[in-house]
Amino acid sequence: MSAATVWEIATKVRIGKLPEAVEVAARLPEILSEQVFTPLATRVEHARQAGCCSMRIVILSTEC
Repeated sequence: MSAATVWEIATKVRIGKLPEAVEVAARLPEILSEQVFTPLATRVEHARQAGCCSMRIVILSTEC
């Protein structure tokens, strides 16, 4: 589980796009622990690659 995913969920709840997920967002750390999710060690370079490359390139190469 990426920290960015948790951030996106919390942001969408805050701005009202996921009103049904208010309780889930409040309990995300607990829920993720219960479900044995492993945090991804996402680094700045990973974010750069994901942002600048198409999925095909990301999967097949580390270059953009």
